[in-house]
Amino acid sequence: MHELSLAMSVAEIVASELDKRPGASLREVTVKVGRLAGVELDTFEAALATVLEADYPGCGVKGVIESVEAQAECLDCGARFVPPGRFPACPECGSAACMLTGGTEFRVASITLDRPEGSGENGEGDHPRQ
Repeated sequence: MHELSLAMSVAEIVASELDKRPGASLREVTVKVGRLAGVELDTFEAALATVLEADYPGCGVKGVIESVEAQAECLDCGARFVPPGRFPACPECGSAACMLTGGTEFRVASITLDRPEGSGENGEGDHPRQ
């Protein structure tokens, strides 16, 4: 199950960002996952929730998964379309010379942190990493 290793990689990215901001606490992490990225979304969502709870127990850290629709462009006629799979044919001209332009990504889109109390911002508590 590579979804667990992906979730662990996301947690490492989060930990790296928290290390750069002493005293900050994690509130939410958003991951964009393309429909053609080869990731089973339900399994990844469960794995991410498990990893975040293990690293930040009882803190209510939220993992958000944003699914990104696949997109393609025909290199012959320039048509843009939603492909049915990884190797699409153009629905306008029938050409196989098409390029995926979206839907294969897997990336951390945002990390929402709370600032520590006394930092001049409204901190909402401490979520130390275990």
